[in-house]
Amino acid sequence: MRKIFLSVITLTVLSTACKKEDPVETNTNTNSNSSNPVDNIELVNELKSYAPLAQIQTKNSDNVITFTTEKGNELIFPAKAFVDGSGNPVTGNIDVSVTEITNISEMILSGMMTNSDQGPLSSQGEFKVEVSQNDQPLKLAEGSTFTIENKNTDVDKDMKGWIWKENQTVGEAVENNIGEWVRNEFDENNPCKRMQSLWAEFESNTSDEHSSLWKDIKPLKDLVFKEINKISPLNDELFRVIIYKDRFENPFVETEKNLSVYNSSDVWSFYEEGDTLTWNNNWLSTVGNGPNYNSDSYIELESPVRYEVDISSCMLLQRLNGPNSLQSYSFDPNVINITFSQLSWCNIDKLLWEYGQINSCKLKGNFPDHAQVKIIFKDLNGAISCDFSDDGFVASRLPESYDLMFLVYYKDGESIKFGTQTITAAEEMTFDDENIKTLNDIDALVDEIEKLVD
Repeated sequence: MRKIFLSVITLTVLSTACKKEDPVETNTNTNSNSSNPVDNIELVNELKSYAPLAQIQTKNSDNVITFTTEKGNELIFPAKAFVDGSGNPVTGNIDVSVTEITNISEMILSGMMTNSDQGPLSSQGEFKVEVSQNDQPLKLAEGSTFTIENKNTDVDKDMKGWIWKENQTVGEAVENNIGEWVRNEFDENNPCKRMQSLWAEFESNTSDEHSSLWKDIKPLKDLVFKEINKISPLNDELFRVIIYKDRFENPFVETEKNLSVYNSSDVWSFYEEGDTLTWNNNWLSTVGNGPNYNSDSYIELESPVRYEVDISSCMLLQRLNGPNSLQSYSFDPNVINITFSQLSWCNIDKLLWEYGQINSCKLKGNFPDHAQVKIIFKDLNGAISCDFSDDGFVASRLPESYDLMFLVYYKDGESIKFGTQTITAAEEMTFDDENIKTLNDIDALVDEIEKLVD
């Protein structure tokens, strides 16, 4: 395959402007040239039995949950994040189930392709996330979120989150639930960027109202605690976290605004430029009811462990009692870190766009119109399905001059036909008969598909 380096532009689009296609294989055309279309539907379903299985771990919902997948990705849930079907808070052990799809062969076997209505997508991981207790499904409590972290040596920070939202139906129609992919509400996929945007919201809040300030403080506090916990477990010890902006560049100059949060009891305080270091005339409060306190109350809350976070440099300083107690860390920027607000299929993808893009590309070949036809972008970690229309298999958008790998397979009596061919993208393309070969069984087909990741 001739490798072409594309000039790729990531489109920043609204959730209504671009959506992925249905995750279920949709090419079930019942016209037939030589083979039985029913057999080919069964072939698709049989391949799914070779797809990645759900990974299940039992966790205590009362604590922060970290679920590390077999491939090293991490899902992080806050403590007490779940409710049952009636909206009641859940405590104790729960079962967390994650199905993880990260490469092209797994996309094809599972039917989780990277089509979208704006063109092909490059994937950094597709995750089906489900949580249950005593075999009863749970959901996230209102306002709760969780994070999927994907660690990479070369991080693409333009990756975005997508969520599969089903249309809720009742009665006989429940088996025919349909839905759509929508862009995730959280755009930042890096903890440093997320901290900076949350700090900007807090910094711009000029209210004197406790509840208004807390609305902006809490998400920032939650994210900072989560990131510190990865480096130095906080547990239930008494600790204090001070959050600055640009503090480490000149530690002898006070910043305009400075936030302190104390342990897990949600005690917090802040000062602004012009305040004395005794913290007079500022909030020192628990959630919901605290008045202003003076510096004496502040001193009583002094803690044995102190963390300082500069969100501009994404650095952490940890101060402990005793000599040589200062330690510094950098929050790892080499990670895709996306927050989600729904348990479902949660994907990390990037929309790709190439100058000179071709629309309505068609592949013709001597195989039945209900065959499975896939286009593989090996360098971009994506695979899309083509649907039959009129006299060929159509892809709505393809990058001009890019060498595509077409994959074709279908049942033919007791055997399976399979073939691949590399074709440069064009409006009209032809798949050569000589590239189709006969396989004996489904295991041989799976072997061929799994070779595609090599």
